[in-house]
Amino acid sequence: MPHERLLCLLALCILPAIVAANMNQWTIGIVISNNIIPSMAQSMNQSAQLAIRNINNDNTILPGITLNYVYMNPNTAQDQVVATGIALGTTPGVVGIIGEFFSSVTEPLALVSRAFNITQCSPTATDPTLSDKTTYSTFFRTVPPDNYQAPAIASYIYGMGWRNVVLVYSDDAYGTGLQNAFTTFAPTIGLNVPLSLQYHTPASAPSDFASSLSSIRQRGYRIIAFLGYDTDLLLFMRQARAYNMIDSSYMYLCSDGCSSLLTTVSNPGYTAADQANIDGVNLFGATESANTALSSSYLSQFNSLYGGAPGPNSMFCYDCVYAIAHAFNNLLVNNLTTVSAIYNRQAPITPLSQFLIPFTGITGLVNFTNGDRIDTYAVTNIRYQSNALSSTIIGTVQENLVFQSQSTQYFYGGSTTVPADDIGLPEVVVAYNSGGPIVLVILYVIGLLITLGSACALIVNRGSRAVQRTSLLYYLFVALGLSISWISIFGFTGRVSVTTCAIQQKILWIAFSVYAGAVLARSYWAWRNFENRRLQQIPIKSMPMICSIIILIVTNIIILASWSQSDAPVPTTITTDTNWYLECHSTSSSTELRYATVLLVINGIILLFITWFNGLSSSVTCEYMESEWTDYANKFIIICAIIVIIILYGTSGTLLSNYYVRMLVVFMANALTLYCTLFRIAYLSFAQEDDGQGRHSIVASTARPGTSASNKKKAGVGKSFDIVIKQKGFFNVWVRRNLVVLAQEQAICLFPPADNMESDETLGMCCEFEDFWIEDSTEPDCFRLAIDGIMYMVQARDLQNKLAIMELLYNRNENEAAGDAKPPMQT
Repeated sequence: MPHERLLCLLALCILPAIVAANMNQWTIGIVISNNIIPSMAQSMNQSAQLAIRNINNDNTILPGITLNYVYMNPNTAQDQVVATGIALGTTPGVVGIIGEFFSSVTEPLALVSRAFNITQCSPTATDPTLSDKTTYSTFFRTVPPDNYQAPAIASYIYGMGWRNVVLVYSDDAYGTGLQNAFTTFAPTIGLNVPLSLQYHTPASAPSDFASSLSSIRQRGYRIIAFLGYDTDLLLFMRQARAYNMIDSSYMYLCSDGCSSLLTTVSNPGYTAADQANIDGVNLFGATESANTALSSSYLSQFNSLYGGAPGPNSMFCYDCVYAIAHAFNNLLVNNLTTVSAIYNRQAPITPLSQFLIPFTGITGLVNFTNGDRIDTYAVTNIRYQSNALSSTIIGTVQENLVFQSQSTQYFYGGSTTVPADDIGLPEVVVAYNSGGPIVLVILYVIGLLITLGSACALIVNRGSRAVQRTSLLYYLFVALGLSISWISIFGFTGRVSVTTCAIQQKILWIAFSVYAGAVLARSYWAWRNFENRRLQQIPIKSMPMICSIIILIVTNIIILASWSQSDAPVPTTITTDTNWYLECHSTSSSTELRYATVLLVINGIILLFITWFNGLSSSVTCEYMESEWTDYANKFIIICAIIVIIILYGTSGTLLSNYYVRMLVVFMANALTLYCTLFRIAYLSFAQEDDGQGRHSIVASTARPGTSASNKKKAGVGKSFDIVIKQKGFFNVWVRRNLVVLAQEQAICLFPPADNMESDETLGMCCEFEDFWIEDSTEPDCFRLAIDGIMYMVQARDLQNKLAIMELLYNRNENEAAGDAKPPMQT
C-alpha cells in the first residue's frame, strides 16, 4: 500500500510536466494534392518541411516550441479534402494548415479550418472568392489573388500597345475568378475583350480547343491570354499548330497556372514538337525570388537536401510556414495568448488584420491586406533554341500596375517585331457625320421642338376652350415624357462609353415612366367619370397624376439601380467577320435578360391597364375624345414594343441595324403619340374660339350598347335621310345607311338601306332622344353623331341635307334635355 501511494504521488507530479511537454509539440498539416502536377506538389511539400526544420533550429521565433508536420494528399477531390480537414481538426496540437494547391479544393478546406479555428495559408490558391473574410475568416495566402493578377496581366497587355485580347479560361474556380476579374478591369483602361472562351479542365485532347481556336482565327485576333493550367495549355498549343496559328504574328501568354510549364513539358509524354510550340510564350506570375541572402540560403539548402532547384511556388510555400510562426510568436510576446491556448486552438487568430504581421521572407517583404498579399508580377519569356528551352524574366508589373521592361522580348522564331493585336478589322461607330444617323438626329430634334412648341402653345392658350375642357397638367407631363424620349437619340448616337451605356440603360424607361404615369392617371379618371354618373363633374386632380408618375418612375429606377449594382451594362466588343464594334451589355447575359424581362413585364402591364381603361371610355361621347386618341397611341406603342423585342432579342443584328430599328420605332411611337395627344389639342387651342362658336355640343352620354332602345323593330315611319357613315377607328370603312327619326318611339335609328321602311320586322340600331349626341365637323357635308354610345362620322348628300338633319336632331335632343342639360364633360 505505501508503494501504491508513492506511485500515485509521483504520477501527480510528473503528469503536468508530460502534458506541458505535449503542449509544446505543435503540428502543421501540409495538405497539397499531388495527382495533377506531382513534381510541383512534391517541391512545395519539401519546401514546407525545410521551413519547419529551420524554425525549429532558430530559438528566436518560437522558443521552447517544436514544430512537427503531417502530409496528407486529398487528390484534388472536395469530399476527400473535407475529410482531411476534419481529421486534422480533431487531432490534438494541429495549429496550422498549409494548402491546398487549387482554389476549387482550398475553399472547402478553408471552411473546415474556420470551424476548428485553425489558421490556413495557401501558396497557390488565387481565387478572389477566398478574399471574403466573412466566409473564410482564418484563411490567408502568400501569393497575390487573381483580383490583383488580372489587372496586372491586363496592364502588361495594354503596356505593350495591344488593345484587343482574347481570353481562354478554365471552367473551375481559378479560371472563372480570373476571367471575371480581368473582364471587369479591362474596360477601365480601354482594353477590349472581344472573345471570352471557356474550356473544361482538365482538357483531354487538343480537339477540346478546336471550336475556340476556330473562333479566334475567324475573327482575326492575335493576342491570346490563357487563364488555365500548363497541361491544358500544351494541348491548346497542339491544336493551334494544327490550325497554323503558331507563328510570329501570334502572341500567347499564360497566367500563373502555367508556372510549372517548363518542368511539365520536359516530362515523358511530351515531345520536342510540344517544346517548339511554346517558343515565344510568356508566363505570368507573382515575383517569387527576392535575390537576397535569405533566398540564396534557401536555394542552397534545398539543393543540398533534395538535389535540385525548387519548383514554382515552393518559396511561397516556405513563407507560408514562416507567416504562421511569426504570427503566433507575436501573440505570445505580447501576452495575447498562451501556449496551451494555441495548442488547443483557442488563440485569437481572427481578424487576420490583427493576427498576421509583416516580415521579411525569402520572397521579399511579406505584407498582408486582410489576408491577401500584394506583390509585383514577373513576365517570363520562353525561348526554344537549338532543341532546348530557356526562360528569361523580361519585365515586371509593379504594384501601381505599370509594366517595366527589363530585357528584349522575343516572339515565335526569335522575332522581335511586336505583332498586331488583330488583322485590322475596321471599327463600326454610329457616327454623327454619317448620313443615316444625322437624318435621325435632325428628325428627333424637330420632334423635340414641336413637342416643346406644343407645350408652350397650351400654356399660352390655357384659357382656351380646348385647354379648359381637358387637362393642362396632363399634357405638360406628356410633353416632358416625349422630350426625354426625343433626347435619347444622343445617348444612342456616337461612340459607346461607360456613360452612354448608363444613359441607354435608363433614359427610355424614365421617359416612358413620365408618359405612362400621366396617361394611367388620366385614363383611370376618365373611366371613373364615365362609369359613375355622380362623379361626372369631378375634374382630374394634380396629386393623383403626380403620385402615379412618381410611383412608376421610382419602381423603374429601383429595378435599374439594382441592375446597375448587380451587373451594369458596359461597353462590350462585338466582332463579326468584317468589322468590330462596341455595344452595351452586362457581363452576364442571363442577368441582362432577367432585368430586361422584369422591366418589360411591369411596364407592359401598365400599358395594358391604360389600354383597358381607354377601351372602356373610348366610345363614350365627349367633345375632344382624348380616350379614343390616347387609345390609338397606346396600341401603336404596344405594336412598336413588340417589333423591337422581336428584332433586337430574337435576331442577331449588327450595331447599325439595331440602332436604326430602335431609333426608327421610337421615332414613330413618339410622332404618333405627339399627334394624338399634345399637338392635336395645341392646334385646337388656336383654331377654336373660346365660346365654341359653330359647334353644337350637347350633354355627354354614358349610354353604352344595350342600355337604350337598341335593335328595336320599327313601330312607324318617321323622317328618313340617306347617309353614309363610318364608325370611329383605324380599320372601319364607310357604309350606306338610312337615318330615321321616329317621333312616336322618341328615338332615332340607323337602318340598312335595303330595309323595307314599311315592314314591322325591320331591325336597326336605335337610341332614345336623351341618349344621343351631335357635333359639327370641319368637313362641309359631314358631322359627328353618337348613337347608343358609339361614335360615327356621318356624311350627308350635300351641305343643305346636312343642315336639315342637324337642325332636326338638335331640336329633338334639346327638347328632351330642356331643364336638365349639362355641359360637355372634360376628359
